[in-house]
Formats: sequence, structure tokens, C-alpha cells
Amino acid sequence: MSDVVAVRLAHGVTSPARDERADAAARVTDVVRDLGTHEAAMLTHVLVAARLVEADPGCREQQLYCLSTLAEWHDLPAEAVDRLRALDPATVVGSQVEYLEHLLGSE
Repeated sequence: MSDVVAVRLAHGVTSPARDERADAAARVTDVVRDLGTHEAAMLTHVLVAARLVEADPGCREQQLYCLSTLAEWHDLPAEAVDRLRALDPATVVGSQVEYLEHLLGSE
């Protein structure tokens, strides 16, 4: 995958438009196998940063799902994933709990 495509995905994940953010995270899951180590790391950092400030519940779930899917195929940068520990537990609901546990290595 080219850096241009990865940067476009990162741009979408940080879009001010809710639908664009959700769509970009979904597109990352579509291409997760094609990502190189560098692209996967960059998108991990962007997705974690986005999730830490995300206001929309649907985007919150999509971002954690995307990160969980990335973790199935790539070794994610621990320093990025560890930042998810700062999430307000009140914002982690439903299936997000399972995604977060998977990412943080909890059972």
C-alpha cells in the first residue's frame, strides 16, 4: 500500500465530519492485510489519538474495532495502544469493552 493511501485514510479518520470518520475507519479494516509495518503503526497512532477525543459513540466503536482488527494482523506500537488506558470507562460500552480488552491484553 502506498503512503498516499495510508495518509488519506488517516485524514479521513480525523475528519470533522462524523460519517467520514466512521467510513475511513471501516476502510482501514478493509485493507488491513495490505498495510506495511510503517502504515499500520502510523494508522494505529492516528486511530488511538482520534479515539481519545471522539465524541460520537458510533465512531468510538468503529475506531476500537479497527484497532482490534489491526492487532490481529500487525504488531501495534505498545506506546500507542497503552494510551487507550486513559479512556474514560463511561465512554467504553457494549462491544467496545471486548475490543479494548483485546487491545490491552486483558481477559
